[in-house]
Amino acid sequence: MHIFKCHHFTKQNVLSLDDVPLVMYSEQEKLFLATESLHIQVFDLRTEPPALLSRFSTIGKVSSIAYSEKDDFIATVERNSDHNGTSVQAYLGWQNSDISQAISVSVAGYMTSHRCEGNCICILHKGNQHIQVIEIPLKGEVTAFSLNRYTGEIIVAVGRHVLVYGLSCKIAASTGRAYRELKCLLDLQFTFVVQYIDYYGDYFLCASHGECQLVHLNKLTISDDSVEEIQVTQRGNSNPRPDVKFCTAETPSDAVDSFLDWVENPNLNDNYRNYIVKDSNFLEWDFAEEISFSSSLESANCLKQTPKNIHVPSLQGIKNGQQTDHSRQIIVVGPDSTKPMPEVVVEYEDTCHLKHKLQNLVQGGTTSYLYCYLLPNSLHKFIHPVLLPVSLYIDKENGPTQSQVCNMYCIISTTRKSHIYKLFGDQICCLFAVYSYDCDIKQVYVKNSLLYALSTTSINIYSCHVTADGITHNEQLLSKHNKIPNNLLHEPCLVGSESFISLDSMPGESCWSLYLLEKPSIKELHQDLVELSVGYQYTKLTSYEYLLYLDYLLLISHIFTEGTTDQASQLLQDAALSLGLHFARHAFLFLFLNIPSDSDQCVHFLLQSMYNPVAVLKHYLNMQLKNDGDYFDSPTPGLVSYLDQTLMKPSANKVPLMPEEDEKMIASFYTAWSPARLMYLVLTNKLSKSCYVTVSDSLLTKKQLEDDRLVSLYTLTNLAVGDNLMSSQTIIRGLPKNHLRKLLLLVPECLFCGKNPSPLAMMLLQYTPNLLTEVVGSLIEQRQTYIKNTTSVLEGEDVKTDDSSVDVLLNQLQEVVQKSVSSSQNLS
Repeated sequence: MHIFKCHHFTKQNVLSLDDVPLVMYSEQEKLFLATESLHIQVFDLRTEPPALLSRFSTIGKVSSIAYSEKDDFIATVERNSDHNGTSVQAYLGWQNSDISQAISVSVAGYMTSHRCEGNCICILHKGNQHIQVIEIPLKGEVTAFSLNRYTGEIIVAVGRHVLVYGLSCKIAASTGRAYRELKCLLDLQFTFVVQYIDYYGDYFLCASHGECQLVHLNKLTISDDSVEEIQVTQRGNSNPRPDVKFCTAETPSDAVDSFLDWVENPNLNDNYRNYIVKDSNFLEWDFAEEISFSSSLESANCLKQTPKNIHVPSLQGIKNGQQTDHSRQIIVVGPDSTKPMPEVVVEYEDTCHLKHKLQNLVQGGTTSYLYCYLLPNSLHKFIHPVLLPVSLYIDKENGPTQSQVCNMYCIISTTRKSHIYKLFGDQICCLFAVYSYDCDIKQVYVKNSLLYALSTTSINIYSCHVTADGITHNEQLLSKHNKIPNNLLHEPCLVGSESFISLDSMPGESCWSLYLLEKPSIKELHQDLVELSVGYQYTKLTSYEYLLYLDYLLLISHIFTEGTTDQASQLLQDAALSLGLHFARHAFLFLFLNIPSDSDQCVHFLLQSMYNPVAVLKHYLNMQLKNDGDYFDSPTPGLVSYLDQTLMKPSANKVPLMPEEDEKMIASFYTAWSPARLMYLVLTNKLSKSCYVTVSDSLLTKKQLEDDRLVSLYTLTNLAVGDNLMSSQTIIRGLPKNHLRKLLLLVPECLFCGKNPSPLAMMLLQYTPNLLTEVVGSLIEQRQTYIKNTTSVLEGEDVKTDDSSVDVLLNQLQEVVQKSVSSSQNLS
């Protein structure tokens, strides 16, 4: 794992409290804090110190709290005042509230309200400033609680049951007033007590301390005709609920079903126990002395590759009290494993509401993507599993819009390790990255391509490139970002660590404070990475390259998830320029360190930078001078390829007018490394002729024209820029016509100046008109020019030729054009 200290929190504030805090939740620069005195306080984190936005009373003591930005309500799990069980409350209209305001409490599923002691009863309607509280009645203890911040659904776990509630608006039949209530949409039943849960769309990730399961609800399209066919059980109905069971992944065979029944009911006769069938799912267990769960897990690219030989700890090791390492205690079962995953019971509470609220949900059961469990003697436990949906902002004609989720990932963590899995279609789930911790962690949080691991004494920050991985696998973005190394995406990097202030307790006093850390902006994080990378630029190329890539990945992840801004776009261009210049460095440095210089990478990132070639060349020259290197003594194939693509492609426009100093810099570069390309720039009118004249003599002095082809091209260039007609005529007559024809076809741009003939074309028309006709005819056949341009060449002004010879040439050209048109028609 790479370790760099490049992440720094911008602010570290301490917020003093006048009450004992119980739980807290932060969302969209707001802090929601529940206290022991049965109050909820809402702070604005954008001010310093944080301003108190709202403060109101709760029904009971809060044990969990969350906020829905979509529906703008606060959800809590509270202990009843009589300490007999827990309930879930949803607080609406909390923004302009205070302690003295009235509270209306209604039970979910009923229109009537009941009085909260000391407060009034009311039904929430437009213009009413009262707080409305909706209570979800539950028959047992709440073991897990979550809220989908994207859609607003409340997810409650009561033992093995997971209930999904959605907020809806209804009209009271008696008064005609609108009111809102929570409706139960879905009931899932797992085989273990759910203590942690995360939910997004069709995915549920649930865990206990020893088991963890990821399930996907199969898609359902409900039509009006099929509503009657679906069995629905309304909450409050006296009839018993039907047992609707759906098998996961692959339906187990009868033999496996029999074996599972035998495990649950061991008091069976011997005949049943001795019953044996030939089963294709038969698995041979190899009881080896050494175990290899860690190696088999971390080396597997996909769960399909999980070995069938299961190694278990030796009995001798357990007998002697030896403790096994945690990494060898986790067992992963995938869709193609020989061990069937636990079933999940699915029950729909309200099909009609489901049709409108959760449009892509289920009938037909669930698909289990992943099931993990720890061995009974494990010293660790599962904590806070997290789903990581990746949705991208993609530029379209109407502007940037957020697309649907393009990739889904999940984090399954224990107190010492986190495993990130990537979900594919067809029930495939593969290991994406593994994070190891040196102390027990309490919670894991991922935001903006950074993973925050919280312990009791510190918070560590790691890179997490799930968004960048989603970009590289998106078809619309693949062509732009296909140069990111795959190994870099899967390599975690520790980028920062922050220790907490010493935590001491003073007996007899109740003084509480909150420690607030403000995350750096993307610009501040970019500046820290650049500042750190400078120290490795000329000493440790691999570390320097890694930091440049890390900066680039963080920037593209920010842009494609948060939306682009002018500042972020400029930072991304600077990061791409730094990467491109890195790959364009002195070749001898890479050869000395046995690191190949990648020309394709250089061209790719320099093009991504959107800098003009003159600016790129200046940056490169400054970088070389800082390294005490001679700019023209080092081969730079990547930089040459980039300049070729930006300056020499036929569709490229003429380089904008530049100062004479910049033109000389480009001319000097090509004089040193590619004189033929320099002549091409002059012949195609992309560099001024005066610039070429100043450096043309050095071409001969450096003995770079040993090739006959270069000599001829050098001669042709001198013809184009020269004014001596007598010497030009002598040179043209001395060149072989076939050789001159090939040169003109190689550089046809030298015959035109926009829509007008070039001086060279006029000179050729005067001395070798037949050759010029053959050349322009070939260009028409190759679709490289147009008839108007060729006609302007042959009818050039101020050309001292007879009108009769021009007519003959035009007739010849017309025959060539007719042949070209007829041949193209035959091909079509």
